[in-house]
Amino acid sequence: MLASPLLVMTIAWLCVGLFTTTLAWVHNGDDIEMNILLEDEGDRPAVRSVLAVVFVMAWPILLAELLKKR
Repeated sequence: MLASPLLVMTIAWLCVGLFTTTLAWVHNGDDIEMNILLEDEGDRPAVRSVLAVVFVMAWPILLAELLKKR
């Protein structure tokens, strides 16, 4: 039985999103870390997790910004 197109598209979206998010953290990690303004350092892991989810969801915008810098 073939997988539904929606399932394939969702998996592809998540894979590309994870790839671009990883590239963003590797190349712009210091900038991202400096823009996380928190009073309590204990909240950083939660904020990083939320940012990772947001980046995975919005990877086309992130990819366009990264390509614009080059």
